[in-house]
Amino acid sequence: MTIISDLHPNYDSMGCVRISWTYLHGKLESDAGYDCYGVLNCVFPVREDIPQLVDRTKMETGIYPCQYQDKPCTLYFWKCTYLDPHGLVVYDDDVDAVAYAKKKYDEKSTFI
Repeated sequence: MTIISDLHPNYDSMGCVRISWTYLHGKLESDAGYDCYGVLNCVFPVREDIPQLVDRTKMETGIYPCQYQDKPCTLYFWKCTYLDPHGLVVYDDDVDAVAYAKKKYDEKSTFI
């Protein structure tokens, strides 16, 4: 999957799909200029009623590889104890952001 910042000038015409309640974090957020994003080449099922959104109810908790401007990153996606979806996307080489995302993922945290 390819991460596209919401601030990309052609975002609306690129066919990006949003994974609600997931956010860019750390250096990736700084590089993108914002914490919201979309994905191209999405591997998750999209909603039938709103095809610009991933159907989070059908997503499995997991750690998913992706990239931002050809740089490897990872989406940590989980459902908290209330079964609400949450997730963080971080560069693979951003040690502090990876540790934070992994901690939240392992805890199945309700708060990011």
